[in-house]
Amino acid sequence: MLVVGVGPLSLDGTQLPGGAVGTAYSHQVGAGGGLPPYVWQVSAGGLPPGLSLNAATGLVSGTPTRTGTFSFTILVKDAGSSTTARDLQILIGPPLVMPRISSARYKSGGGKLIVAGENFDPAAILLLDGVQVSIRSNDGSVIISKQPGLASGPHQARVQNPGGLVSDPVVFMVN
Repeated sequence: MLVVGVGPLSLDGTQLPGGAVGTAYSHQVGAGGGLPPYVWQVSAGGLPPGLSLNAATGLVSGTPTRTGTFSFTILVKDAGSSTTARDLQILIGPPLVMPRISSARYKSGGGKLIVAGENFDPAAILLLDGVQVSIRSNDGSVIISKQPGLASGPHQARVQNPGGLVSDPVVFMVN
């Protein structure tokens, strides 16, 4: 973020982090220089439906309701009446989907962990007892991981899709 109150008024960034329909979004647009406090506004284009810009803080927040790439211009004015503007974009993708595990089983002979379920993103990660482990294959409904020598007793598996959506834990036993 830029240093406030030093030099001419300026805005940083050209593209805001992406979001997803139905998922809460929050991003602070950065400004610096000039004479605070600042007043913020969208001067051209439009934010994605469901998002708004806080005029006093420059925070873009809300819950997007439509996918697409949205281009707009943010204008900031300081207490000394200086203004600056920046063209920005936000990419809003489809709704994020929660992964669900229906079963987890461990085959001791080959050290193979098989986690079955639905909504597993191709880039999902597998958490075994809270630690990320490598995945050998992921077809969207079955994840296979090589885990030789798991200790006897209960273990917990979770699947985490991009965007931080994590399945409920499933406990499985190793004999």
